[in-house]
Amino acid sequence: MPPGTPDGFEWAVGIEDTFIPQLGRSTGRVLDEYALTQHYERWREDLDLAASLGVRSMRYGIPWYRVNPAPGRFDWSWTDPVLEHMVGRLGIAPIIDLVHYGCPLWMEREFLHPDYPRRVAEYAAAFAERYRHLVRSYTPLNEPLVNIRFSGYTGYWPPYRRGWRGWVALLLPIAQGMSRTIAALRELQPDARIVHVEATASYTADDPALQDALRFTRRRQLLPTDLLLGRVHEAHPMRSWLKAHGASEG
Repeated sequence: MPPGTPDGFEWAVGIEDTFIPQLGRSTGRVLDEYALTQHYERWREDLDLAASLGVRSMRYGIPWYRVNPAPGRFDWSWTDPVLEHMVGRLGIAPIIDLVHYGCPLWMEREFLHPDYPRRVAEYAAAFAERYRHLVRSYTPLNEPLVNIRFSGYTGYWPPYRRGWRGWVALLLPIAQGMSRTIAALRELQPDARIVHVEATASYTADDPALQDALRFTRRRQLLPTDLLLGRVHEAHPMRSWLKAHGASEG
């Protein structure tokens, strides 16, 4: 590390890894960036190149739809050699992205499937059971706000909901899924390190008439994290807005 690097600083890289296995409505194609970049075939070369740069930590996505091809069934034939090479041979500590957008093909309605929170926690537990000797750091779900926006507000990704009611409809199971994933990981691996990754934006307004809208926008973008941390109580400023857009008690 360069001189003056703070204690505890960790330089990590990542390999882009969006996984949307359903055919896109506008493109007619699957969006799997490991396939697009040939990482499934060239993973060893990619990891060796990262190690040659002195990388010691790497955010690394797991293609949930491939390793969990049917309810309750898991296939680790690709991830086994990848993680053994990454950790055992190269000494790179992975920060595992368990969900980097998208759900398995068998999960109808994707994040809105009634069993989504249970199934994503089941997958996380199965992963930790197999790899806890190699992995300590996990991201339960990459960028909740992006998932919610593209799947619940713009209708660009499955399940193609739109508007603020769609936004809230996606927010709730995604937050519950993250919570249950963390609980499942810590039950199996008490020393698991949870690396929460969120997409944020900074909003400002010069016009005094826009200050209320500005506060509202800032509060809304914190809702996934607030729900995950149990902060949405009776006095939460966004509670009434959530209920007005379809959220229910409990």
